[in-house]
Amino acid sequence: MWQHKVRQEAAQFSAEEINAGITEAIAITNEKLMMAIVREGLLSYISMSEKWKFHLTEQHAFFYDPDTRRIETDDTIDALQLVHLLACHQTEEMNWQTLIPEIENQLINQALSLIFCRDAPATEHPFLKGEQLCLTGHNLHPCAKIRMEMPFDEVRKYAPEYNEAFQLNWLMVDRNLLFFDLDDRDYRKLIAFSELKENIPPGWIIVPVHPYQFHHVLPDIYREEIKNRQIRLLSHKGGWVKSTSSFRTVCPLDSRYPVIKLPVDIQITSTKRSISRTTALNARKVTDYIRDIYLDDTELNQISRPVYELGGVTMRTAEVPKQRNLSFLLRENISDCIEGDELYCANCLFEQIAGRVPIAKQLIQSNSRSPIDWFETYVDLLTTVTLKMMSRYDMGLEAHLQNISLAFNNGFPVNIYYRDWGGLRIDEVRARQLALEEGLTSATREEMYEKVQNTLISNHLSELVKFFVTLGYSEERLWQIVRKCIDDFYRRHPAAEDYEHLTAAVIYEKALLSMRLMPDRGDIYLEKGNPLNVYAYR
Repeated sequence: MWQHKVRQEAAQFSAEEINAGITEAIAITNEKLMMAIVREGLLSYISMSEKWKFHLTEQHAFFYDPDTRRIETDDTIDALQLVHLLACHQTEEMNWQTLIPEIENQLINQALSLIFCRDAPATEHPFLKGEQLCLTGHNLHPCAKIRMEMPFDEVRKYAPEYNEAFQLNWLMVDRNLLFFDLDDRDYRKLIAFSELKENIPPGWIIVPVHPYQFHHVLPDIYREEIKNRQIRLLSHKGGWVKSTSSFRTVCPLDSRYPVIKLPVDIQITSTKRSISRTTALNARKVTDYIRDIYLDDTELNQISRPVYELGGVTMRTAEVPKQRNLSFLLRENISDCIEGDELYCANCLFEQIAGRVPIAKQLIQSNSRSPIDWFETYVDLLTTVTLKMMSRYDMGLEAHLQNISLAFNNGFPVNIYYRDWGGLRIDEVRARQLALEEGLTSATREEMYEKVQNTLISNHLSELVKFFVTLGYSEERLWQIVRKCIDDFYRRHPAAEDYEHLTAAVIYEKALLSMRLMPDRGDIYLEKGNPLNVYAYR
């Protein structure tokens, strides 16, 4: 059925193009699902030369070939058929049934993304060109391309890889309903960007809204406020934008105006993409703190650039859905101040879609220095920024692929850009000094360590190493280079406790698939051998 849906939506393409997209979507989804199952120990298996054998019961087994990315029982099956099979044998603890519609949606959207976008020309916009090339989404999550309940015609309008421009919707909201934390200058820019011609009455605020949210979410969640005329749904549309790699964060085509992070109440990977009150209200405070750091820290200034959040707006109500679905953030638009020839979000660098050379490989081949020099410089930039923010300034950056961009000169990495304050963790002692709103941003030291380990080591550096292994380099040698960069950093900036924690024998990785199958357990962590320790001194 899912393949029929793909053929229906992609009818203007040839049968060959459609079949290629479907085949590649199956392989990508198979690989992500099987790697998650293995990584999280959800099924026992044995390695049999080229294939892995997984036991469902004593009588039932299936096989996975990591080279061909094929799943086999008596016949070849895809990830959706496998999840159906697992649901038939599921335990009380793991609800595979929950995953069936999500894997189906993943396969549909992944196939259509490949069919429509693989050969489409990228935008020439200096910022967006490095945001819209991620055709497979999250590097670890098996449902990276899901847009649950969003029709494909709207996915095509708003998903970044389709490179479509669209206008935002706007509300007029009674100011008494809102926490408002924007500088007057930035708010005036937002008004100008809206292109709204009517006057804004005293005591009212204009609020940008994603078109999907405007039509499908707001009329229901805010029915009472709309009925009472405290929220006015304007017919006006204004301000042309395109989506960045995060889908609900949009960049104005006119670089004079700030980037806007908006709630979109659809499930992408595991969660619906709303914006919490604490994220909106902490944005300027964290920005002010980071600005102060960069006034004095020459080393960070030379190699990195924070993308500052300018403030946010959120509802005053105690009802969480109402808080989260009208909030928005303004973020600095860096389109005109990129320090390098090209800027790429890291999650676009390592795509290995059939017939497409990964951006990272193109960059490596375009400069005169060796691939290992490229790797070491990338690691040194990334670890220096992340570890200094942690060990010197008590801030655990969410340094995964989606929040880090790299600037390149002649194909060589020269600068790190990092963004998104909602996911970072600040040591609670420092957090008290900053007077942050209560929420996840304020954390214990251990939670700060966990954030850095999960995003820097388990996500970002692991993906970088994995890519270089495909180029023929030894995994052991690559991790030894990473360890040397970290050792060198802590020789320059001694912090014994941080160093010992980061290089300990084990680390704790977030189990994304397990958390989806067992939602009542909350966050689930797996104890893993730390590659910074495993490969350190062999």
